[in-house]
Amino acid sequence: ETPQVLKFDVRNYTYDGAVQWVAARLYQGQTTNFRTPGGGFAPVYSLSREDREAVTRRLEAHPGLA
Repeated sequence: ETPQVLKFDVRNYTYDGAVQWVAARLYQGQTTNFRTPGGGFAPVYSLSREDREAVTRRLEAHPGLA
């Protein structure tokens, strides 16, 4: 299977100043339709502060990973 380049759209849905839900969509072209092969909704995972700091340190130490 040939890799393809996809665009992404990440949205934070908030209420009363707090994030309630995070959604992401993958797509190609000008619009975020759901007909793109491999496109559609994508999972969004959150990290603890400690994990975010560890990932940041690793990316800073190895810029080619980003």
